[in-house]
Amino acid sequence: MLGPTAVPRAHSAAHSLSLRAQDWLENIMSFPKSRMLQRVRMHLLANTLWAAAVFALYHYVPQFVTVCAGFSPLPHSLTAGALALLLVRTPHKDDCV
Repeated sequence: MLGPTAVPRAHSAAHSLSLRAQDWLENIMSFPKSRMLQRVRMHLLANTLWAAAVFALYHYVPQFVTVCAGFSPLPHSLTAGALALLLVRTPHKDDCV
């Protein structure tokens, strides 16, 4: 319940948009030095190289396309469903008080 001195503040849309744009640019510029990137750099590089290899095989080796056409989409669909459930069950930082 709001007391007599608690008055909700109104923020202007222009002010909050300019702050978001500025924060976004600063965050992008500081990303190469971030600790998170340091932690996931090798995993990200491995996934990127794997994706490039699969793309190259699919694009340049016609036999690879015929082999891939025989794969069932079921494992991919089951994995997507499991990841969706995991995402729903994972607590978010906003949920922790």
